[in-house]
Amino acid sequence: MISLTSLVYAASGGSSWMITSNCSDYETALDLLTTVMGGELSDAFYQDILLDSNYISGYLPTAGNEEIYNTPDDFFNGDTIYATLGQFVDQLPASNTSSAYDETINAVATALTNVLNGADIQSELDNAQSTVDFAMGN
Repeated sequence: MISLTSLVYAASGGSSWMITSNCSDYETALDLLTTVMGGELSDAFYQDILLDSNYISGYLPTAGNEEIYNTPDDFFNGDTIYATLGQFVDQLPASNTSSAYDETINAVATALTNVLNGADIQSELDNAQSTVDFAMGN
């Protein structure tokens, strides 16, 4: 069993579902997000994505939901691994991201990979910064 008292908690944000200004049917999109993602259908939605694709929700009202998270998983020898993982969610700090979040993560991952393969650290940091600046329109 994992000891939850000796861990540092972190998350890399979420799926960042949002309604953009290009949406042609704002009311339907808003209804989807409020009903399915955070409303009356959210437990069923998060249970489906947990059991179908092992997605752990960071949405506190459903995170650790006993009915959903106490489902044994055959891959983990019948353990209720999701119940253990669900306990982490309320320990996660808030994550503030920008429109260039994914590009930033990718740029840093590329730089780290290149450094581990022998590239110059400063050159890789400079390349990562250029990539992020470009993504942000700077």
